[in-house]
Amino acid sequence: MNLNDLLPLSTIPPAENHISTDGKWCYGDSESAYRKNGGHPVYREGDIDYRLNSLRYRCAEFDTQADIRMISIGCSYTFGVGLPQDALYHELFAERLRTELKASVVNWNLGSGAVSNNYIARLLHLSVPILRPHVILIFFTHIARREYVTLDNRVLKYHPNLGDVHPIFADIARHFQALSSKYNDQLDFYRDYKSIQALLSGQLWFYSLYRETEFEDISGHFDPSRRAECFQRLDLARDHSHLGPLTHQDICNRYWEKFASLDGVNKLQQVVERSCRDISPHRQDSTFDPCMVSTFK
Repeated sequence: MNLNDLLPLSTIPPAENHISTDGKWCYGDSESAYRKNGGHPVYREGDIDYRLNSLRYRCAEFDTQADIRMISIGCSYTFGVGLPQDALYHELFAERLRTELKASVVNWNLGSGAVSNNYIARLLHLSVPILRPHVILIFFTHIARREYVTLDNRVLKYHPNLGDVHPIFADIARHFQALSSKYNDQLDFYRDYKSIQALLSGQLWFYSLYRETEFEDISGHFDPSRRAECFQRLDLARDHSHLGPLTHQDICNRYWEKFASLDGVNKLQQVVERSCRDISPHRQDSTFDPCMVSTFK
């Protein structure tokens, strides 16, 4: 993957989500790890299907039509390693929308493993003008991660703990880590956050932080009305590492609390009543539906 792959002119770039050939295992949620861990209290070997769309995102195709369009984005917690799709926090949120609105909802899950907040910002800038969502849920990840393009135009997903996993980038990763500091991490995140805030101005968007202490020096720059409180880790997924189903339900509840505080259901009901479903969400320009902008002011 190179810079042009990261920044296509008018399309959403393909994801780097890798699953087993039978679609039953993914990343650290492997068959061997499952057996080594002695199974899982909730999920068995055949209980999880990792179904990807044509661009390798764990969601419906991007031309799917629905009354309400929703984007969820983050790292492997949002992708949903070790969990069935219907147990993920954003799928639970989408299902509650369907119940409250009595309307169809498509939830495009743009989460991917080991990605950075750079990825979240970049992909939102590329996908929002195309998908034209009514609701956006953002789960910001570990602050030290980065997207980096090498001198020979290869993309490196810098992760402080994964340098040895990718030997081809190990030396670059060591130099990157030597130049990193918690203060520079926060400055980098400030830029990502503010670009997202500007992009989504006037929209129903909400965010959560994986580890709030990493962001404490710049927290005054965040919009508290959009911020879902940090979750409680209640259980683990099938890989015994990622967040489990009860934790995802807790995350969903915290997003919903913020959504409700901004009268989200009534605002989306107005969208449904205005029959915005008949307006194509796939025009290749940067304007939003007029009914979306006027409703969410």
